[in-house]
Amino acid sequence: MARERPAVCIDASVGAKWFLKDEDDSQAALALLERYVQGKLHILVPDLFFYEIGNLLSLAVRRQRLPEKTALQSLEELERLHLEPVSLRGEADSALSFSQRLDISFYDAAYLAAAESRGVPLVTSDKKLLKAAATEFGWVLTLEAAVEL
Repeated sequence: MARERPAVCIDASVGAKWFLKDEDDSQAALALLERYVQGKLHILVPDLFFYEIGNLLSLAVRRQRLPEKTALQSLEELERLHLEPVSLRGEADSALSFSQRLDISFYDAAYLAAAESRGVPLVTSDKKLLKAAATEFGWVLTLEAAVEL
């Protein structure tokens, strides 16, 4: 019998590394993406992910880290990946609770709520989020840990 492929939820700190290759740990993020492309990993992302990646790319253009043409190509690549978007509808209460309890942004808390409600690990490179959540929640993983799944 075939083993079911593992699933993870990723946040924008991981997705950004796919397109901003000068970021720390971009190789680990690309390895995770490669596992997804090969069908060895299922990646879920909240709707919010796409807006955050768009914003990160826009800022990269403004700060002259990327040409606008490259940012546009990155957005097209992101669409072609067909990541599974998950709605955060009905999860605002959980996100607010995480936000208050861990003293993190509602945005970061929304990723926690999405992962928890779907019973999958959250993969992040966000140091503040990792510090706040990793000790309390064993299902919040670093990129390095996720590559081993």
